[in-house]
Amino acid sequence: MRRISFALTTDAVIERRKDVTRRLGWSFAKPGMKLLAVDKLRTKDARHLAVIEIVSVRSEPLNWLTADDLVREGFARDHFFGAYGNDYPISGYGIDGFVNWFAATAKWPVTGEVNRIEFCYLDCYVCGARPTCVGTADVSKDLQPMCDAHCGHSDEDGCCWPLAVPA
Repeated sequence: MRRISFALTTDAVIERRKDVTRRLGWSFAKPGMKLLAVDKLRTKDARHLAVIEIVSVRSEPLNWLTADDLVREGFARDHFFGAYGNDYPISGYGIDGFVNWFAATAKWPVTGEVNRIEFCYLDCYVCGARPTCVGTADVSKDLQPMCDAHCGHSDEDGCCWPLAVPA
């Protein structure tokens, strides 16, 4: 299964606050494609965060970001995007902060085209059941019993991020 990294927004994925991402490239992304969300793309110890399914993909200028999409990206409307060392000397709040932060970290113009990818979470890899059990603090203890009751599959079957996701 193809991986997608959420290194900068790991908590938002774990907490299910994020269902939109902006990416450079990713022209191959299509609705219905399933991806393994991880915290670090190119490492053996990458943590499995979720199995997601792409709902829609569209190309748009980065600075078309709306307040609703800022929230769907996993950030509060007034989130502060601070400077990240000397490499990214930017800061700002909300939409402008996000756009400038993305542009600086990706070395991309604020008016440049990005792919806006909307996705949903598939918490059971076996049957694709969408959970009634999201937002729990301790996945291993709290989520598994609820998901077992929801779809009948266990982590041994490949159900429930990040306990076990088949390769």
